Amino acid sequence: MGLSTSDPSDDGTNFVEPIGGSYARVAVTNNVTNWPASSTGSGVTLKSNGAKITYPNPTGNWGEIRAYGIFTASSGGTPEYFNKLDSPITAQSGNSPVEFDVGQLQMQFGV
Repeated sequence: MGLSTSDPSDDGTNFVEPIGGSYARVAVTNNVTNWPASSTGSGVTLKSNGAKITYPNPTGNWGEIRAYGIFTASSGGTPEYFNKLDSPITAQSGNSPVEFDVGQLQMQFGV
């Protein structure tokens, strides 16, 4: 999973990850613990994270985090799925790590 300091385009381009300051994508295995079964209602399918996702403590300024994305590789490429955050997160040196609690990341399909 990666973080973006920009608002990605509809096709996943313009996903701009922080550089330096101990930033790295976080590996989250696709299993029923991390990503429990989805639910569908009114033609919309929702899937949420079932485990907390924590990035390393920033040792430099990452900037304003505006979106998250799910990639198939630890670096490069465009996200397979991404979503803008409800509120941006400012990640800078000395701050707590960027964390997403259980159920905080909600992906919608079929909208």
